[in-house]
Amino acid sequence: MASRVWRGMTSAANLPALLLGGWACRGFDDYAAQERLERGLVILLPGIEGRSVLETNVARGLIDGGVQAAIEVQDWTSGWWVLMPWHLCAYDRNRRMAARIASRIEEYRSSFPGRPVHLIGHSGGAGMALFVLEALPDDVRVSSVILLAAAVSSRYSLSAALEHTNEGIWNFHSVLDGPLLGLASLVAGTMDRRRAVAAGALGFDTEFMSQAQQLSAGRLHQVPFTGRMCLSGNLGGHFGCMNRLFAEEWLAPIVTRGALPSA
Repeated sequence: MASRVWRGMTSAANLPALLLGGWACRGFDDYAAQERLERGLVILLPGIEGRSVLETNVARGLIDGGVQAAIEVQDWTSGWWVLMPWHLCAYDRNRRMAARIASRIEEYRSSFPGRPVHLIGHSGGAGMALFVLEALPDDVRVSSVILLAAAVSSRYSLSAALEHTNEGIWNFHSVLDGPLLGLASLVAGTMDRRRAVAAGALGFDTEFMSQAQQLSAGRLHQVPFTGRMCLSGNLGGHFGCMNRLFAEEWLAPIVTRGALPSA
């Protein structure tokens, strides 16, 4: 129990290391070792701040939770956190970067056929995860996609993205993330260039889906924030879902067995 609490507390305490960018993102050579690649691949897509300690937290949590697949970060940003507004707004560039990441998935599929591939995107990276799915060829699917504090509009059409998943899309959202994914999204816009409340705050608005989209939405798993998540280090804010303990206890079960943790 003490070591569990320590993992959660130290993960929360290292948030200031965000300012160090990729310098604080360590250990991924080991996480992408050959023996792990032979068991599957988890691709982490960072938010508009770029590669940071947050991805290290999640990777370590996934491994704590029994994920044996390789874990790699695909940093779609410029690598300069001072350019965060541009990373959010550069729609055409982001689509091109998504196509490159889709090519990486095809490359992996070619080298390791039949192995599972999972995408985990945070904030702007959640939007990129959807762009990546839409850039995949018609015959290529990933196992699952996890969206954390997704900075895409709540009425974003998921039908094309869902068609490229086997187990569906898991959208973790929190009303407590309103300051960034509510007010800020109304001012600065979302990854899909809409000034609207983001799906990471209130979830995707399925009421406005067409009949065809509703059929696809059977693979959309909406996961609202609950008080139980606080016990795993996630207090409902924009970065709580990137806590190592939360990754271990909530995200790893989705990757390993396609289900949320049992009560």
